[in-house]
This record gives sequence, structure tokens and C-alpha cells, in this order.
Amino acid sequence: MKFSILLSALAVTPALAVPTAGSRSPSSYSYSYSYGSRNNSHSDSHSDSSHYGSSSSSSSSSSSSSSSSSSSNDNNSNNDNNSNNDNNCDNDDDNSNNNIKNSNNGLNNGQSKYPTDTYIVNPAGKSGTGYGSNPGSQYSNGYRNKPTNNYGKGYVPSGGYGNRPSSGNGNNPWNGPGSLGSKPWNGPGNNPWSNPDKGSGGFNGKGLGDGSGSTPGSGSSTPGSGSGSTPGSGSSSTPGSGSGRTPGSGSGNGFGKGFGDPASQGHRNVLYVTNWGIYGAKYQPDQIPADKVTHINYAFANIQDDGTVFSADPWADTQKGFPGDNTTEPGNNAYGLVKQIYQKKVENRGLKVLLSIGGWTWSPKFPPIVADDKKRAQFVASAVKLITDWGMDGIDVDWEYPNTPALNKQCVILLQELRQALDEYSAKHANGYHFLLTFAAPAGPQNYGAFDFAAMDKSLDYWSLMAYDFAGSWDNTTGHASNVFPNPFNPTSTKFSISKALDDYIKGGVAPRKFNLGIPLYGRGFNNTDGVGKPYHGVPVDSLGNQGTLTYKYLPLPGAKVEFDPIAQGTYSYDSKTRQLYSFDDIKSAGVKTDYLQFRGLGGAMYWEASGDKTGDQSIVSYVAKKIGLEKSQNLLWYPVSQYDNIRGNLGQAVAKQS
Repeated sequence: MKFSILLSALAVTPALAVPTAGSRSPSSYSYSYSYGSRNNSHSDSHSDSSHYGSSSSSSSSSSSSSSSSSSSNDNNSNNDNNSNNDNNCDNDDDNSNNNIKNSNNGLNNGQSKYPTDTYIVNPAGKSGTGYGSNPGSQYSNGYRNKPTNNYGKGYVPSGGYGNRPSSGNGNNPWNGPGSLGSKPWNGPGNNPWSNPDKGSGGFNGKGLGDGSGSTPGSGSSTPGSGSGSTPGSGSSSTPGSGSGRTPGSGSGNGFGKGFGDPASQGHRNVLYVTNWGIYGAKYQPDQIPADKVTHINYAFANIQDDGTVFSADPWADTQKGFPGDNTTEPGNNAYGLVKQIYQKKVENRGLKVLLSIGGWTWSPKFPPIVADDKKRAQFVASAVKLITDWGMDGIDVDWEYPNTPALNKQCVILLQELRQALDEYSAKHANGYHFLLTFAAPAGPQNYGAFDFAAMDKSLDYWSLMAYDFAGSWDNTTGHASNVFPNPFNPTSTKFSISKALDDYIKGGVAPRKFNLGIPLYGRGFNNTDGVGKPYHGVPVDSLGNQGTLTYKYLPLPGAKVEFDPIAQGTYSYDSKTRQLYSFDDIKSAGVKTDYLQFRGLGGAMYWEASGDKTGDQSIVSYVAKKIGLEKSQNLLWYPVSQYDNIRGNLGQAVAKQS
């Protein structure tokens, strides 16, 4: 068997799902509450509600999380007959070598920036004779140390990664440090990830040196430099200066590719905060890590049949009194979460707040609205009024999903009209302030396959990729819920991947910098299973009645062993006694995704949703914020036509007309 993985996601030119069959049931973020004489219940999901693909629903109903224990083997993704001491691998070495050389022979000629085609791996925990003529030692993560005959010619410059393709201790193929540079895609010298020939720089901050057209050349010993957003320039064989992701100009042999480190611009860190979090989850506004995020997406606003966008929960949104509120003061004032979040904006001028409209539960309301000119106009006008009444900085459209050509065409029109209306309001009342318009993007091909990416993108400031719910209670097998790459050795465990979704969007014309990579703050659970990618029977039910989900702050459960799949790049926990499995993100997998989003040149991260995070050094939101660095751009504190006196008066704080 050939142990070669196609990692096409690593191509850096310049990321919920899509059900096609089976029953569709929303992710069960449920709550119940009562106040006054009212009793309400709600179930919603930000993502495609766990419907990622063609798999039919699980063959059994949900069972409690404390499922009965039965004998099981903790079978991992590699335990079948994929590898017998790696001896089978050697039978195909010659063919594998030829494939590698043939598919990658352009690298030494400066025709491709990064090796994108093949990785030879050894399944974790196995031993063997190695590949080619060189026996290799082996790391616990399963990657060979020195198959130089297979790597070498055509695949990397003959020097390799300091003569060893993976001589570091990284846990994944694109993050294993070699003897040159701290990361194989971020190091100097002969590192092919940094530059296909002999240049000293590459994607993450250095000039590509001389060359012609769009082909990188041999490079120069001088890296590109610069700061701010100034494009680089270049001449002769000197790489261009500059920063950010803006290519520089050049003349002569100077390619002028002055790529600065994208982190120098800062990144977005977008956190969804729900208006129902104050109920079952008891998540209070003072728990929002306002200094660790750049944007809050406040979820969700509902839609009336005539197209009017309105508050889904007036009590939570604008009526509830929180500590410090004087709800008897004169005037028409906003209280509730709207006031509390606006106060966060006053205290953190780099924090912007968007109103998220729709979500899984209310997405079926979009099609009849957008198909009718009058209703669509009412949607646009009422959405702009609501965000400016509430003192917000933009609109997040969470329509799951405009997944037919006709629906997507109408979605494009809706986005265009929203963009125009926001700009018109700003010209009249906000002195030209740029209100944001964003879109919650599905990661399943069946749901984005009909997207006119370029047409949608023209109206959008960024896309938040819902890169989760890749597996769940609707599937026949367990699986990774938010993996970066596919795992060809255990394909049922990775029916979808972040890399595939990102590739498709970017090929469709969306710039990488306009993406936020979605990270779930919850896990997907399965009962009575022998491991990831295996059949299961039932899903856990938590104390709030949520079927198949559990927030990250409660994971892993006692007795469960946490595992990391180095091929798929995903975390899961498994309890061999209870035979229960959860797929979720933790600090380790969040770190991998942070490296990956920086490597791909993405604009930042996004999280669903705030109440699921841990605190302290195990907080994923805080960890990623520190690692990527946050962008700094000022919010708006000027809403002169808000219907609420305290928003219009900026909560009594002085503010200049233009913020």
C-alpha cells in the first residue's frame, strides 16, 4: 500500500455542511426559560446544523451520555490492515518514488512555491524498514525521519530540509521543523517551503527574488522588509520591500514580491455571542473576553414574513436589567445585552459588533423574502435600522444556505442592496464610516457548489467559514467534526475537510485574507463505538437536553483519553470503558489551526459560540488571540438617529462626531 497523502491544501495561491440525503435536524443548542407569564423554548445552530453530507442519520435514537459499558478495542484510524509493520509499504516504493519525482519535478526549476502533492508517512505507532534504500527512524506521530532517496530529486532541492525532510519534532507535515528554520514553510536557505530554489525568503515575510512573470526565481540573500500596508518594490535581483499581503512592483529581474508577515497587519478574532446564552448556559455579558476579540457577532435576529428584521427575544436584547442598570431612568433606553455589549465597545475601541441575522432555525425564511422585491427592500431597510438603533458596526448574514443557482443569484442581489444601504446610511449619519457586511460560509461542497463566489465577494468585507459539524448524529459512522485535512487511511473519519473548502473558495476568486477560520467551542459525541470512523449506536444527551453536543468547557469527560490524529489534524477523546467518543477542538488542535490559517494567509479566526469556551490558559479564544495578534481599527460610537436615548447619547460618554 502506498502511504502517500495528497495535501493539495498546502498550495498557497494568492474555508456547515451540505446535506444531500437523509433527514435534516438542527444542532440542538436548546434552552428553556421563563419570565413574567411567558414560557419560551428555542433550538438553533449557527452551522449547517450538523448536516454535512450524504450520510443517512444514525440507525438509533439518542441515548444518555452514560451509555452502558461493553467490551471494545480502542481502535484508532490506523488499526485495520493498512499497515503490517510497514512491510507492505516497501513493495510499492519504486512506483511511489516515480510518482513523487514525476509530480514534483518542477520544484527545482522554480515553477511552484510549495510541495503540494505527496507526503510519505508511516502510520503512528508502527515500525518498519523505511522507504527507498534508507531505513528511517520514526517519530511517535508516524512521520519518517530520513527517506532522502524518495524526497530529494524533484521533490525538494537536493539539500532537503537541512538534508532531512523531517528532522524536527513537529506533529504535522507542514509544521515539522528541520535543521534550517523553525518551520519548514517559514525558514531560510534551501527550505523548499520558503522558496522553491535558493532564496532566503518566501510566503511568510520575505522577497522571492528574481524571476519573470509570475514564476518565482532563484531568490536573493536579502529578505523583503517593511511595515504598514505599503506595497513592496524591487529591481534587479533584489527582492521587493513591503509588508502585509500586498505584492510589490518590480523591474528588470526583480520579482518584487514584498510579502510581509500577515501577522504584522493583525488578524480578526470573531466571537459569536448568543442572546439565549444567559438562560441555560448562564453566560453573562461580563464574561465576554472583549479584549481578546476584534468582533462580536450577536446572534440571532429573526425575520418576519414581510421581510422585517426584528428582535428574536426583546427581553434578552433590550429589556433585561443587568447589574448597574437603572431601568427606571427617564427616556426610551436600551438595556439587556444590547446595552451591555455597547458598553464593551465604549471600553474597547477596537471592538466591533455585528448583528447576525438568520441562523439555522430561521434560514428557511430567506428564500421567499429575497425573491420578492418589496419584501427584500423591507429586509434591507429594517436590518440597517436595527443595527443603528442598537449601536452596531455591521451585519452578518447567516443564511443556511443559498445553495441553488436561483437562490444564490438572489443572495447576490440581497448582499448588493445591503452594501448600498449601509453606505447610504453612513454618508448621511456616520460621516463615511465603513459598516461591515459579512457572510457565514458553509464548508460543505453541496452547500457552496452553486455560489457565485466573485459576485458575492464584491459586497462582503469577509467570510466566516463554518468549519465544523463535519460529523454528527446524522452519519452512520463517527468522525472528526472539524479536521484540517482528509485522512485517506480512515476515510470514513474525514468526510469533509477545511483544506478542501478553502481551496474551493479561493479558486472561486475569494482572497485568503477575507476568510475567518471557524473553530467550534463544542464537541460532537457518539455512543457505543469502537473508535473514530467506526459505526456507533446513539448519541449522548447533556443536562440541557442537547443531543450529540457538549461544550468544550466540559471536555474531555473523566475517564476519556484524548487523541490527536496527525494526518487529519483533529482532536478527539475516547473512553474504552463506556465506548463513548467526542470530536472537539482543544488547545493543541486550535494551535494547529492557528498555524494553518497563518500559513494560508487567512484573515483570522471565528468561534461558535462564546458560552462554550474555557477560562484561563485553556481558553481557545484567548490562546488564538495571543498567537495571531489582533488587528486594530476603531469602532463607531456615533448613532444620532437611534431610537434609544442612551445609545444616541453614547451612554453618557463624550464622543466626537466621527469615531
